[in-house]
Amino acid sequence: MAGTDSIEYAQSLARLFEVFESTATGAAPREAAAREVENRSRRRSISFEIDGSVLRLDSDEALSFDEEGIESLVTALLKHQVGRISIRQLTPARDLMEVATLLTATTLDPEGGLAAEEAAASMRLWNVEIVGTASLDDHPVDAGLPRELLAALHDDAEEAAAEAALRSLAASAEQALESGDARTVGGVLVALDAFERFSLHDNLRDACADAIKRLLSPMALKLTAQLLPSARRRTSLLSVLSRSEDAGAEALFTHLVASQSMHERRSFFDALIELRAGIPMLVAALDDPQWYVARNAAELLGEMRVEGAERQLMRMLRSKDERRRVAAASALARLRTPDALAALNSSGSDVSPQVRYFAKSALMARMDGATARVLGEALEQHGDGDVKLQIIAALGRLGTPDAVQKLIKQLTSPTPTRGPVDHSSDFRCASLEAVAEARGASALTIVSQFRRDRDPRVRETAERVFARLAG
Repeated sequence: MAGTDSIEYAQSLARLFEVFESTATGAAPREAAAREVENRSRRRSISFEIDGSVLRLDSDEALSFDEEGIESLVTALLKHQVGRISIRQLTPARDLMEVATLLTATTLDPEGGLAAEEAAASMRLWNVEIVGTASLDDHPVDAGLPRELLAALHDDAEEAAAEAALRSLAASAEQALESGDARTVGGVLVALDAFERFSLHDNLRDACADAIKRLLSPMALKLTAQLLPSARRRTSLLSVLSRSEDAGAEALFTHLVASQSMHERRSFFDALIELRAGIPMLVAALDDPQWYVARNAAELLGEMRVEGAERQLMRMLRSKDERRRVAAASALARLRTPDALAALNSSGSDVSPQVRYFAKSALMARMDGATARVLGEALEQHGDGDVKLQIIAALGRLGTPDAVQKLIKQLTSPTPTRGPVDHSSDFRCASLEAVAEARGASALTIVSQFRRDRDPRVRETAERVFARLAG
């Protein structure tokens, strides 16, 4: 059974799709629903995968398709034949709105999800990975190996037959290495790795481990890593790569910086995060003359939460190249160490809107766990509209009686935004959403009061939130 946080994440993404299906372009509820998902992405990354008749969360937790509140998500994935959608931590609302626009659009020929993949690639959606069913290989990595040899590795087979099968498989892998046959090399290594780890033939484990050690050359690791983008279950491949951690990480990073496909780059990127190896290589790559090599290294260090890289990232944050500054800011925002947050605090006026986004994220990270009094003071003092919206959401997550009272004050005594545009409607709508998150069904009485508000946007939000809570 999936955890509560994962289920709520799936439900918030489903609500985003539902709002996009029922409202027009530019409607305020669209942005509010996107912000709800964005707030969840501030705390974690997540992936959703169609696996038969269940929706799998982060590759292990599973929800049935009839789980309450996820219908729009499942429908969108099935309609566009999307096998997997992954959302990175700190994914901006604008990216989520583009995804919702894409996956709620009518499609006549999804082509095994390739149409959605190509559309996402053309939109440069790096923070959200969309993988079509045609790009996921349902067959095990070792499916191309002789069945009789794999059968001989089962624990119910005789030890002599298992020993002969190990020798034969190792020999076939050596031949495949010479011809660059990635499928055979990877398949044999996966089969041998599983045997050495789990077989009851204890007398053969050492011999199997020796065979793996002989086969695990840099070329074998590179060929094995090559199979990752099309593998539906990557655990067995990562198990092989983890046997030579730094060398395996180097093979993955080589593929990552050379890949032309967005899907391939995300596959190698995510595999490196799971492997959590090659740290010295990544730190050294921050100074690479090629900006995209340095960018990938910075993003990976941030995703892995590698403490100790702050000094190099802070130097990168002062680069004249905006692309390097954005990557450094992204990494520092994910690290969330005091030094990282302090460095980002000085970048709040950077000319790059992406750097400023991560600086705002750092501000919100410093407010995580803050009291309602501190959040209330920040709400009154801060002039940035996006930051105010995030503070309102933080009050909703805090959910204490004092926090709810501050949200009610925002609803009943809205103050215009300093500047040429009055965003008070945005803040009141966000406050309604936050009260609903804080109080659940207990907020029905409060929300109901605003179903006849003089502001049409507030009325619309109150009706939608009331209907959701009542249901």
